[in-house]
This record gives sequence, C-alpha cells and structure tokens, in this order.
Amino acid sequence: MNAPDRARKAVPSFVREKRLEQALAELGHQLYYSYPCRLPCLELQLLVSERGREEISKYDLTLLKLISHGIQSPEDLATLTGLAFERVESFLLQKEGEFLLEHSKNGWSLTSLGLESIRAGVPLRAISRAVRYCALTHRLLPHGAYLQPFDLIETLTAEKIRFQDLIPEPETVPLTGLDLSLYPDRRAVNLTDETETIMEVRGVAPAYSRGLLHLSGKKSASQAWIQWGADLRAYDIASVKPLVRAFNPDRPSSGGSEKTKAQAILNHFEEAGADITGNLEINHLGLPTLTLQGGSDDFFRSNALGTGRPWLAICGTRQYPAIPVTGWPLTPQLQGHTLQVIVANKEMEERINLVRSALRHLDKFYDAPPSQRPTNTAREHLTVELGDSQVSRLQDEAERFQLKRLQAIL
Repeated sequence: MNAPDRARKAVPSFVREKRLEQALAELGHQLYYSYPCRLPCLELQLLVSERGREEISKYDLTLLKLISHGIQSPEDLATLTGLAFERVESFLLQKEGEFLLEHSKNGWSLTSLGLESIRAGVPLRAISRAVRYCALTHRLLPHGAYLQPFDLIETLTAEKIRFQDLIPEPETVPLTGLDLSLYPDRRAVNLTDETETIMEVRGVAPAYSRGLLHLSGKKSASQAWIQWGADLRAYDIASVKPLVRAFNPDRPSSGGSEKTKAQAILNHFEEAGADITGNLEINHLGLPTLTLQGGSDDFFRSNALGTGRPWLAICGTRQYPAIPVTGWPLTPQLQGHTLQVIVANKEMEERINLVRSALRHLDKFYDAPPSQRPTNTAREHLTVELGDSQVSRLQDEAERFQLKRLQAIL
C-alpha cells in the first residue's frame, strides 16, 4: 500500500527542513543524526460515526423519535404520522443501511448511532475508515505519514529491508490512542472534521511506516524525532534507539574504493592540517568522534564541514561539547551521521574556550531585544563578561585565525 511517487513529493524539501529547524531552535538543540527509518505501526480498519452537514428533516426526526418511544411496526408509524406505508417502509430500510436503525423479531429500534443523531439534530453516518497507529507511542500517525511509503508486514521482502534494522512489532499494542479527545484537529490524523466517535475496530494489520529519524540535543543527543514530510513528532530516544544505524568505520568509503570510511575521514583531516591522535571512536548512539592533538592555523581558520564557521569555533574541549557537523566532502562517508571533533591540547583548548565563550556571550547579547541589552555595544558587553585582558587576547586570536565575526566587533 505504497503512496504514489507524486504524493510523496507533495511537500517541498525546504518546508520539511524549516519545520525541523524551528523545532530545534525552540529547544536550543543541535542535530546529531538524520536518516530514513521504518517505524512499526498498525493499519486499523475502523467504523466511525460522522456528522452529516444538513439537519435531519422534520419527517425523519418525527419517525426516529416515535421509534425511540417504542413504536416498532411500520403500520403503527404510518398511522401515527399519516405518511404512506411505502414511504415509512422505505425510510426504515434506508436508516437501517445507515446504521441508525436495526430490526429484530420485536420490530424496529434505534441503534446507539440513531440515538446520537436525535440528540445532535443531524444525521450521523457509520463510515469505514483506515488509519495508521504508532505501535511505540500508541497514537494515530499524522497526515504526512499517509504521503510516505508504507509497507504491510506481509509485503516486506529481503530486498525491501536490505541494510535496514527493524524494531519488532510489540506483541500487544494498547489502543488507548483511539480516544478522539487527544486530537483537537481531526484532519491532522487523517480523519474528517465531522468524525464524532470511533464505534468499532474491524481489522488490524501490522506494518511499517517509512519516515526520517532525527536525533538532537544540546550537549549530546537526547531527543528523537520522526518526520513525515512537513509533520514532525517527538519520540523517546530509548524507544527508537534500535532504529539508529550505527556508523561503521570499516565499510568501504565508496563504491570500488580500497579505503574504509574511517581511513577516508582521517586522510581528509590530515590533508587539511589537523594533528590526529588515534582512530575514530564510536559513541553509545553509534556516532563517530575524532580527537585532535592540535593542527595548523590554516586548519583551525578553515570552515568546518557544512558550516560557514571555522573549526576553532566548532571543536569541542573539556569545557565545551563539540558541535556536530556533516557535509561535503565527507557526505558519502558520514551518510546521515554527524562527526564531533574534540581537541586534547591544553594550549589549543584555551584558545577554543575563549572564542566559544565570546561567541556564546554575543549570541545572548543579540538575542535580547535592543531595549533590554545590558550595554550599548557588543564590544562593551564582551568587556563586561570577559574582562579587558581577555578581550585583548581575544582580539589577537581573531586576527590570527581571521574570525570575521569577532573582527567586525573588536
């Protein structure tokens, strides 16, 4: 039951990226990982009640109310209303088909849907709907999930799941998430605004919904997200950890290459002027980390992968965590993972700490409304926070490593 290619491309990539950027900015998070995944879910066949858009006609409402008071035969209904017997009989059969009435040996009676229709003053219809339900969060999946590839377990083949890890479907999945009060906007979960209640679950089929898995956090990855087009949902990181594809440093760097991914990354940094100590390390979430003893001035003033900022402002120390980066020319090697680069050299650590401290103070200064800033200028603010001697040293570092943002201020 895959969505057509045309539907999958319904949301432009810049919209998807903007939603993620907004969510991370609100939390002050950085992105550590971004890769496609398959999320275990259920496809549920539901019978739901939906409001009609027109009021019940006065004749139909009269007949329904008479039946609710125990008038059960079509002959009695025709006599009491003065309607033709054929008209009454046609009405009864029609409303039985709409699940408002049911017939037994005792005669006609209202269903629960019929009773609700009388109370609402509009006809409620019983409609079959198929929805997708997350097996991890026990909530209905958002509308965007219906525009992405979707696979019933029975249709999965070895070719489809090649190189991908799947979380086994839980043995039992509570359906507590079918409480419609959890969804003020019914359309957001692919139901109609007219949906009143879920009357019955008529079928359950285990499946996997494909989306993008992101990991974010402040100092390390602490929050998971799954994204379907423009729809983004937060997930507990422990529940989706098995979906994270750990970085494999021993895989070939690219098709036909004799180098491993780790060798290609180390060679890139060595050629750029970094002084590497040891090999790549992989953390508990499967993300790579590289430790440097130091490097040339040219390396630290050059822009980090995928950013417009120099490595001096990106590398981590014992005081500041490394800012995760990814981008060309290491995109083929990292493939959705980010790389954290740490410097283990006391002299270089001091430089990085000073620069990152200054940039952090500048961000706070510019984030505040002009009327609430503690000083008139950014330089004055740095002098208050760091002191004259540190600002003088910072000016030297800005000149040495050509840190344009700081040069413009100092």
